[in-house]
Amino acid sequence: MIELKIKVGMPHLNYNGLDPIWLSKTLGDCHWGLLNNVKTIDNQNQRLYASFFACEIDFNKGQNYFYENDDLHIQSKLFKFNNLIYSSSHLISSNKNVAKATFDSIFVKKDKDTNSLVKSEPKNSIINIESINSVFIEEHKKIKKKLFEKNNIAKFNKLIFSPEAYFNGVKILYFANYINLVMLNEFISYNQILPPIKKLKIFYFKNINWNDEVYGYTSINETSGAYETILVSNNIPIAFCIIDR
Repeated sequence: MIELKIKVGMPHLNYNGLDPIWLSKTLGDCHWGLLNNVKTIDNQNQRLYASFFACEIDFNKGQNYFYENDDLHIQSKLFKFNNLIYSSSHLISSNKNVAKATFDSIFVKKDKDTNSLVKSEPKNSIINIESINSVFIEEHKKIKKKLFEKNNIAKFNKLIFSPEAYFNGVKILYFANYINLVMLNEFISYNQILPPIKKLKIFYFKNINWNDEVYGYTSINETSGAYETILVSNNIPIAFCIIDR
């Protein structure tokens, strides 16, 4: 089993508590660190990236049960679904709360002409790693199919943000900043700070160019009470996020 343990002396907080954007970046770094044993080139010697297609963070009691000056202990483990897909599980603990997270990634390469991400298998996969038979891929496919059927863009909010702050060094919208856009759209929609997050799940469908326009729509699920947000660019869904508060 491939495992990683880190300690953070000053976790980053937002208005409601432990910041899910900072936490996603931190856990993403743990996930990528665990993948160090994978040779990140394909048979054409093109650079590969472990691109997240789904992430879930369960804050247990809530993000507001993590505090300034808490010692945050993160224990991460990596599992293999197949040669393309790897999943990491994380325990995030302080002396007042224990959160859990799961991050699923798939290996892709960047098409330089279209800026799109294309699935590609690495030359070598990790050996001696525990296999799992379930990840978020089927749920991802189901939601993607449903969302791509129709979207009324007229009711969406146009989201204004700086590409310089939201895109990474290879000109891809950084995966944690999709959550940033979700929270921006929530605030535009309700014009208030919403209650602390208890659980968050986000699915990623598409990369965008820095000059693409992004629109968002948030609604409350009548059955679960969760806030559900769709992010769209060029009339195509790029992400879907479910937040329980």
